[in-house]
Amino acid sequence: MKLKHLMGVLLVLLLGSGIAKAQTKYGFEVCDVEVTSENVNKLDEIEGVSVGDGGHITYSPEDNTLSIKNVSMQTEGVKRSLRVYSAYKNLPFTLHLEGKNQFNSTNATAFWTGCDTRIEGSGELFIRVNGSGIFVSNNATLTIEDCSLEIVSETDGEGYAGIDAKWDTQPKLVIKNASIYAKATGSDDRAYPYAIGGFESISIERSVITQPSNAEIGSYTFYWDSTPYTKQFIMYRNKPATEVRIDRKSDLYNFSICGVAVTKKNADKLDKISGVSIEDGGYISYSPESNTLKIKDVALKAKTTGYCIHISDRYKALPFILQIEGDNQFNSPKYAPIYTRADMNIEGTGKLSISTGSLGISVAVDVTLTIEDCSIDIVSDSDEENCAGITGHWDCLDHLVIKNASIYAKASGKEDVPYPYAIGGFESIKLEGVTITYPNNAEKGNYSFDWGGYTETKQFVMSDGKPATEVKIMKTLAVEEVDVADLHVYPNPATDYVQVEGAKAGASIALYSLEGIRLLAAEANEAGAVELDLTTLPAGNYVVKAGGKHLKLSVKH
Repeated sequence: MKLKHLMGVLLVLLLGSGIAKAQTKYGFEVCDVEVTSENVNKLDEIEGVSVGDGGHITYSPEDNTLSIKNVSMQTEGVKRSLRVYSAYKNLPFTLHLEGKNQFNSTNATAFWTGCDTRIEGSGELFIRVNGSGIFVSNNATLTIEDCSLEIVSETDGEGYAGIDAKWDTQPKLVIKNASIYAKATGSDDRAYPYAIGGFESISIERSVITQPSNAEIGSYTFYWDSTPYTKQFIMYRNKPATEVRIDRKSDLYNFSICGVAVTKKNADKLDKISGVSIEDGGYISYSPESNTLKIKDVALKAKTTGYCIHISDRYKALPFILQIEGDNQFNSPKYAPIYTRADMNIEGTGKLSISTGSLGISVAVDVTLTIEDCSIDIVSDSDEENCAGITGHWDCLDHLVIKNASIYAKASGKEDVPYPYAIGGFESIKLEGVTITYPNNAEKGNYSFDWGGYTETKQFVMSDGKPATEVKIMKTLAVEEVDVADLHVYPNPATDYVQVEGAKAGASIALYSLEGIRLLAAEANEAGAVELDLTTLPAGNYVVKAGGKHLKLSVKH
C-alpha cells in the first residue's frame, strides 16, 4: 500500500509538472507582465491596469486580439504599457479599441511591437510618454485603421518621437481612415524629435494630413553612428515635423482656419484656434448643412506661411459662404488671407478688412467668387512678392461677381507684369448694382500679358490701358442721381452743420455714407426741418434721405 501510494504521489507530481510546462505564452506583455494562459482572464488585475465604468480588457488567442474599452495603463521607470515581442501562431497582433483608453509611461516606449500589428476599432487611445509613443521594429508593418490616436512625447532632454521605427530595419506604417495627433519635443539629435517617421514607407488612405497645412510624406537622410540612413517621415519645411495632425477625409469640412482644418471634432470650438480672436459680442460659427461660416467682430491672424481661410475643395457640392457682420480683420503676411478652390460667396451687412504682403483674395480651379451686400477693404503691399487685391488663377476659368457691395482694393510693391493690380485675372468680371468710382476713368476690360512663355488674356479693372493698382467700387444706389423735389439742404458743401428743409413734420431724416451705412438720424420739427451736426464726420460725399427722397451732400472741413 505504501508503494502504491508513493507511486500515486509521483504521478500527481509528474502530471502537475507537465501542466506547468504546458503553460502557453501569447507573445506580449501588459505593464511588463507576460500574458499567458495562466493570467489571460485576469488582465484587469495586473498592476498598472485600471478599467473604467463599462470597460473591459480581454484577449482572444484565436485571432491574437487584445480588446480594451475605457482602460488605463500606467507604468513607471523603464516598464512599457504594452510590448508585443512575437506573433502568436504567426497571426498579426491586433489592438482593438473601444471607448477612451490611455497609456502612460514615464521613461520608456509606451507601445513597442516587433511583429505585424493592427490598431483598430471605433475607440480612442491617448498616449503620454517621456520616450517614444509607439515603436515598431523587426521589419514589421503597423496598420492604424478607423480609430483615433493622440500621442504626446514630452521631454526637456533626449529627443523622441510620437510614432517611431527602428532605423536599421525596414518597418512600414499604414494609416487608413484614422485620426491621429502626434507631437514630440526634446533636444535635436539626428532626426529627433519628430511626430511620425523613421519608416521604410508610410502610406495614408482615406485620411489626410491637415497640420501643418503643407506637410507631406517625404524622405529624410541623417547619420547614426557614422552611418547614413534615409527613411520616410511626415515632413515640414524640409525636416521631420514635430507636430502632426491627420484627419479622416469623412470628418473634414474641406476648409481650414489659420492653418487648422475644420472637422466634426472642432467645428464647435473655432474660437479656440490659435490666430482667432473675437471682440465682445462677436462670434465665429460654422454650419455644415449650408456650408456657411458666420463671423462677427472677428480677427484672423495667420502664421507667416499660412492662410486665414483656405477652402481646399467643394463640400457636398455646396458653395462656401462667408457671412460677415460687424467689423472683421484678416491678416496674413506672406499668403493670401482668403484662398478658395470652391465656389464662394462673401455676403452680409458687415465689413471685412484684409491686409497682406501677397494676394488678398485668391480664386482657383474654375470657380466663381461672389461678393454681395457687404463692404471689403483690401491692402496688399510687399517689396518682394507679386501683389494683388482680388485675383483669379490665370490658367483657370475663374469668375468674379460683385453685387450691391462696396470694395476698396489696393496693391503695391514689386512690379512684374501684370502685377501689381487691385482686381483682375478672371475669365469674367460681372458688376451688378455697383459703380466703379475710382479711378475716374476705370472700367472692366481685357488685358493680355506674357507669363511663363505664354500669352494670357484675362479681365481686370483697367485704368489708362493697364490694370489699376487702386480701385473703389460703390453701391449704385448710394451714388445714383437723387430726387431733389421739395427737399433742400444748405449749406452744400457744408462744414460743421447742415440744415435740411422740405420734409414732413416728424419725418425721419438720416445721413448715409456712399456705402449705404446710416451715420446720423434726427426727426424733423413742425416746420419739416432739422439741423445735423457734421463735426464728427470726415470730409467727403454723403447722402441725405427723408422719406423716399434723397440728396447728395458734400462735407468739407
